[in-house]
Amino acid sequence: MLVGPFRRSQMDHPQEVRNELIEAQYRFSGGTVSGDEDLIFVTAGIYDNPNDLQEAVDIVQAEISHFEVLPGDQASLNTKPSFFRTITPLEVFMAWTRGNYYFTASARSKKAEKNLDRFMEAFPY
Repeated sequence: MLVGPFRRSQMDHPQEVRNELIEAQYRFSGGTVSGDEDLIFVTAGIYDNPNDLQEAVDIVQAEISHFEVLPGDQASLNTKPSFFRTITPLEVFMAWTRGNYYFTASARSKKAEKNLDRFMEAFPY
């Protein structure tokens, strides 16, 4: 599956999608064959209860806040949709909700912010 210039290179297939996170990796089509330089790591979950969606974003935001966060954080919590985006010395990370879905996307490389922005522009959810 393609998401803009990114091709899915790996995906988990859980038995019960409503009780487990789905994890996938996308690689920039013009990227290298090996290494994490051009990878985007994505998780997705389906929640029946809107409060569970918000709690998922809140938990991630609290966990990430333990790391050194760089200027440029963006957040809209307790809204529909909710999101949290941060840049740490290790990665660029984003969590968001849409309908009954919860997503995260992250990248770790020198080009992480550029790659994640490219991916998010093309990601249909």
